Amino acid sequence: MGQVRVDPDKLEESADSILRNRETMERIIRELLQVTFELQMSWEGMAYQRFFNEFFSKK
Repeated sequence: MGQVRVDPDKLEESADSILRNRETMERIIRELLQVTFELQMSWEGMAYQRFFNEFFSKK
């Protein structure tokens, strides 16, 4: 089996980048959920049901 050789500094830099991106994505998801819940308060009918069913199935 082959060996993977990675410079420790490069590995740490990559891990930090992944962590920052994860935190950014979590913030964006929270903001999307907030906007979606605000929409939910003033929307009804079949279009509402379809949108929210699809939105939450993708989450």
